[in-house]
Amino acid sequence: MAETSVIEDRLGQVFEKRQAEVLSQVVGEIASNLVAREDFSELKQIVHSLGITIEQIGKFQAETNQRFDRLVKFQEETELRFKVLAEAQARTEARVNELAESISRLEKAQERTEQRLNELAEAQARTEARVNELAESILRLEKAQERTEQRLNELAEAQARTDKSIGALTEALGANLEDLAIDIVPELLEKHWHMKISSSGPEEIKTNGHVYPFDFVIRGHVKGQPVTVLGEAKSNLTEKEVVRFLKIVDRVKKGIKGKVKALFFGFRALSAAREKIERSGAAMVFSRGVMIGKF
Repeated sequence: MAETSVIEDRLGQVFEKRQAEVLSQVVGEIASNLVAREDFSELKQIVHSLGITIEQIGKFQAETNQRFDRLVKFQEETELRFKVLAEAQARTEARVNELAESISRLEKAQERTEQRLNELAEAQARTEARVNELAESILRLEKAQERTEQRLNELAEAQARTDKSIGALTEALGANLEDLAIDIVPELLEKHWHMKISSSGPEEIKTNGHVYPFDFVIRGHVKGQPVTVLGEAKSNLTEKEVVRFLKIVDRVKKGIKGKVKALFFGFRALSAAREKIERSGAAMVFSRGVMIGKF
């Protein structure tokens, strides 16, 4: 029993009390089963060696405990890192899902864009076809325009020849009208106004530095008073021509002694021209009648 107490004391230096008691009992049982009393001295040596080994085991146990504590701490840190990584993974998966949805939307938008591009390409093709048609139409129009311009040039040349002919006829007709007026008007004035004619013919009258030509000027006396008739000969008289001639008469009559009357001679006059002549008090001799009035 003394030996068991020694072993227990030795074990107590390394292990806890309960562990040392159990180990000492185990060692005692082993010793009783394996050796005799006479070999106890040898057993003591073995126990002594065993004590050394147990000390080493204790040191190893302490180191193991330290390593275990470090492993526990590392495990805790690892679990924390796993937790952080799991949260990051969850956020990554959420972001990936968002990106997947965005990509899905972009793919749909791309499909719509491609469809729109196809529609635009078709529209562009139709536009190009239409432009080609318009280009052909423009080309035809240009050729037609060339023909039209050529025809217009021909018509312009023909018109120029016509105008030249008409001008010649007008000059001839105007001269004939003037001569006719000089022959007819004096007789009418003698008949309607009892005017004594002293001169009749074309004449230029100068007033305020301006010279005004008249187709015919008839001078004479009515009831002893000097009278001058300023005449305009037109084949077709318009209202505008009537107004123009009446203004000329107003300019020159101030420099003429006696009474001055305006008289229009021709083949016909528009209704507006006849009304203007009548309102102004001027005289008119045309193929359809005579509007001289009383003096």
